Amino acid sequence: MRYQQVIDAFPDTYFVQVGAGPEANQPDLQHLHPELKGDNVINLVGKTDMRQLVRLMYHAYGCITGVSFAMHLAQAVEPKPVFDRASRACVVIAGGREPVVWEAYTNHAYMHTCGILPCCDRGGCWKSRIIKREDGQEHDNSLCLFPVETSSGQTIPKCMDMITAEDVIRKVRDYISMGGVR
Repeated sequence: MRYQQVIDAFPDTYFVQVGAGPEANQPDLQHLHPELKGDNVINLVGKTDMRQLVRLMYHAYGCITGVSFAMHLAQAVEPKPVFDRASRACVVIAGGREPVVWEAYTNHAYMHTCGILPCCDRGGCWKSRIIKREDGQEHDNSLCLFPVETSSGQTIPKCMDMITAEDVIRKVRDYISMGGVR
């Protein structure tokens, strides 16, 4: 798992894993959150409400996320003064679904593949799903053109597969090397 590789690369940095847990009553909120391991990981999947997530973001130096609510919080919530930064460090693993000009914040490390694959060579592909869920929703008619099965058996879009753990690790190191982490 790639997120685990990122965690393992920074054993002296604490990571907090968040997201909607399996108890979410809305199927669209039930995302895949494999448990990350390590003495430097705090698992809060399914254990935070909105107010707690905002507070958690305030106390966080940075954020590693896909295009998500957490990405927008990282931009919107003022950084804690101790970090001595005007903006929060944020690595966004975006792929090619949305055009960069539509979604990216200028101060985030927005990792995208728009313009590389034919499906997103004019911006984003806007595809809703990778595989069909057979749940009767229109999203089953908007499938990724280049699904890839990872070594863990998970199916992801090729545009996301092209962004490696090493790419993310390099971005995190860039933020750390610029100082402000205490």
